[in-house]
Amino acid sequence: MALPGVILRSLEEAARTGDAQTLKESYDAITRSLSSQSTQRVGLQALVVCAEAALKIKNLDIARRCLEMYLLEMKILTSGGSGPQAVEVCDQYLCRAYFALGVLVSESSKRLKGRPLIDGTIESIKHVMKGLDIATANERYLFLVFNGSVHHWHVSRPLQREHMRRHLLPSMERVMGALDKVPGQVEWKVRNLMSLALCQAEAGKPDEAPKTLQRAYDMAKDAQLAGVLQDVYLLQVHLAESGKAGGGGGKAAAKPAVAAKPDKAGTGTAAGGELDEEGSLRIIQAVLSGKPEPAAAEVQLRDAVAKVDPFPDGSAKGANLKPVGRAAWAAAVLGLPELAEKW
Repeated sequence: MALPGVILRSLEEAARTGDAQTLKESYDAITRSLSSQSTQRVGLQALVVCAEAALKIKNLDIARRCLEMYLLEMKILTSGGSGPQAVEVCDQYLCRAYFALGVLVSESSKRLKGRPLIDGTIESIKHVMKGLDIATANERYLFLVFNGSVHHWHVSRPLQREHMRRHLLPSMERVMGALDKVPGQVEWKVRNLMSLALCQAEAGKPDEAPKTLQRAYDMAKDAQLAGVLQDVYLLQVHLAESGKAGGGGGKAAAKPAVAAKPDKAGTGTAAGGELDEEGSLRIIQAVLSGKPEPAAAEVQLRDAVAKVDPFPDGSAKGANLKPVGRAAWAAAVLGLPELAEKW
């Protein structure tokens, strides 16, 4: 297994099948090749590929050894340690090495709790950000930006919960700045904007959260991403009702649902007789997030159902049952069992 091509194919196979023995044999072949003087020796980038394969099958020991060896060699090259002058190394493999190091630290921190878990997560994010900086600094490596944003999403997961998101604001802002440099991936960008808005709301930037969500709303609407669009406007309402977005002072949080107006048949559908799913779901989310008194909740939920059911007290024909079902669930949660059973 001395030839570089053979080693790389073996690493691909190990990662695909989860074969720990093939991974170890590939690692041993890489270290032997690097220590030889053969013209067929592998390049240092093989260490990065090996580390990535090791992480896929959860062999943290080999991943750690590969990354330590690779980054040490990079440090020697950039400092001019054993050569006449320093060499600037800033390529895709260094970028991927930092991504892998972030994943390694994250995997090693999973069993921690409290402050050590926070510190471990922040350290893993720091490494991913180093890789992202390389990816955004050169147009040739912009294809790695998406990978970096996915790594950030996964390693930051322990802090993606209430009262912890403030730690993520700096890195989330940088991730979105990087994603803005690459085309496409609209749904992924919208998801990251939603995460950024939550971080802003918890980190003392409540006025920025509605603006961020409005941008997410506009992107999802322009791309006709109906499912994601719903997630965005429900989050808009939730942040507005919970007061985390500045009490609804921004455009996104303040966007009201269409008022229900009785038509000639006495129903409460939206103006023009059209069903208003978004307006209905906004009202339901406002009730769930704001938790008003039962009497007020009942009035609002009935209003929500009227927007999507032409005959709320009669036949279900022509009704949009998805919001009606969510209204029934909300009624049950808020202690209105009779209303829930009716719907």
